[in-house]
Amino acid sequence: MNLTFQNDELKSSFFRDLRLIHDDLCSYASAAAPYYTLNKQTDIPSVVASLNQNAMFWNCVLGSMQTAVFVSLGRLHDKAKNHSHLTRYIKAMKNQDEDCKRAADELEAAIKRQSPFIEKALHLRHNLFAHTNFHAPLIAAFGFEGFKIDDLRSYWDDIIVAMESCDLAMFGTIEHGPKFDRRLFSSISAATESALPLSA
Repeated sequence: MNLTFQNDELKSSFFRDLRLIHDDLCSYASAAAPYYTLNKQTDIPSVVASLNQNAMFWNCVLGSMQTAVFVSLGRLHDKAKNHSHLTRYIKAMKNQDEDCKRAADELEAAIKRQSPFIEKALHLRHNLFAHTNFHAPLIAAFGFEGFKIDDLRSYWDDIIVAMESCDLAMFGTIEHGPKFDRRLFSSISAATESALPLSA
């Protein structure tokens, strides 16, 4: 392990933050990947007909996945309360060796590239999924204008490559870090296509 800490408290805090990031990213992906996949197939009439056979069930499932996506992103990127565990993690990585600093810079760059999506996600989380803005107009409260379903996958692809670089810098091998499957969106798409009945 290529990490050093001044004391056990800092070490414990660092690995707690890493675990929280891992949990939030996995929570995000486990909801975003199937939500993305089903939305990408809504132009296939047979898929829509299959979903409509149990419309109430699928509305509940999709609504739950949508909520999980935005709440997970809020936990990762909301800096309003103290500093997020992601912010603390990046700061701690920059106190390590050059490889860790470089990996932290890559993660910061990925977050910056994804900032338009992250800002939209935080807006939705604050005004709809975690709190309700009763004073805003209905359209403003929902805030889905300009939101694209492909943003869900773009965020995952960008952030996970950077997180893998961090794992490699910390542990010398990705295998010793948290397990992220960068192919998750593709594998969920394949599984969904084979599982959903394509004829009504």
